Amino acid sequence: MRILLAVMLGATLMVTLSVANIALMWFSLGWTSAFSGAGPQASPGWSFGMLVGGAAGAVAGGLVSRRISGPRSSSARTALVLIAVALATSGFVMRNSAENAKLPAGKVTGDLSFAEASEFAVSPLWFHLANFLVAPGCVWCGWQIAGRRWFSQAADRPE
Repeated sequence: MRILLAVMLGATLMVTLSVANIALMWFSLGWTSAFSGAGPQASPGWSFGMLVGGAAGAVAGGLVSRRISGPRSSSARTALVLIAVALATSGFVMRNSAENAKLPAGKVTGDLSFAEASEFAVSPLWFHLANFLVAPGCVWCGWQIAGRRWFSQAADRPE
């Protein structure tokens, strides 16, 4: 039960931080930094920002998962890494379907709402290929950080 809770909370945190990062970038930087040119192609800077936000979410997910499941539970780590790979795979599949989608008639990228931009944006291929390495690797890094003695002592220290 503890392992299941650790995996669920780790995955939820990973996705929540990634989506929060995208929303923060959208509402702080605006649509002009999100797209490259007039089409729905995501800009390199935007894609890199999404990769960094996803990496932070994966590290946090791995860290929380290990703190909850305990140090000897490699099955929680494996499950969370597999979830990260599944999320990267789904993003790649969605990229291929979004690449063929056309913007609604009469709309340009500047007219899109946050939800519409999420639906029609096409991330570059390098982003999805990097995500296959970054997401699982960062889950593993978060797991390792949580296992460090200095981290465990700081986290368990009473105030």
